[in-house]
Amino acid sequence: MRISWRLPGALAAAAGLAACPLPQPLPEYRGTGVTPPQIVEESVQVNGERAPSPVILVPAGCTNAPQYALSAVLEDSNNLEPVSARWFVNYDARYGPYYAKQFEEPNVPPTTSDPLDITRTVTPWTFRPYSYPGPAGVDAGPVPLSDPGVVRVVELVVSQNFDPAATDFPNRAPAAGFKTQSYAWTFLTAPSSVAPCTP
Repeated sequence: MRISWRLPGALAAAAGLAACPLPQPLPEYRGTGVTPPQIVEESVQVNGERAPSPVILVPAGCTNAPQYALSAVLEDSNNLEPVSARWFVNYDARYGPYYAKQFEEPNVPPTTSDPLDITRTVTPWTFRPYSYPGPAGVDAGPVPLSDPGVVRVVELVVSQNFDPAATDFPNRAPAAGFKTQSYAWTFLTAPSSVAPCTP
């Protein structure tokens, strides 16, 4: 499925559907210690394309539920150490369903066998928006998951070592002496006038 990008005015109208500020897709660091693998921003893709906007519009109410293959490349000067990649949707450390790992790649392999190649290609993860609710505590009452106005933030978090016992940021806090880096994609479900369904 190819991404259908619309005019900037349509994007602004769709952004008005959300009740909270939309995060920007920029790499972020957490923790102190060993430098984490770097998520190469220019490598980040959605369905094999670079997204021209920080907000990806998801068509609402489609019979053929949309899905998005998310991918990225890492750079790590030590291509012998293990690097783990974890995926989250609307991460919230207060609620178990929201801090659960949606997918994990325990050891992202080097892209090639060349010992001088410092890149690693994260296995693409397919995100299906209709399978996830909006942020915790935002929706008042049950809201159909394919309705307009629902925001989902998908995060890729990478590190050489996560803390399995962390309670402040479960599943994504780095172990002592390590750091994490993350990248976020923001998905906004929009009406068909802005983001039409695809066959």
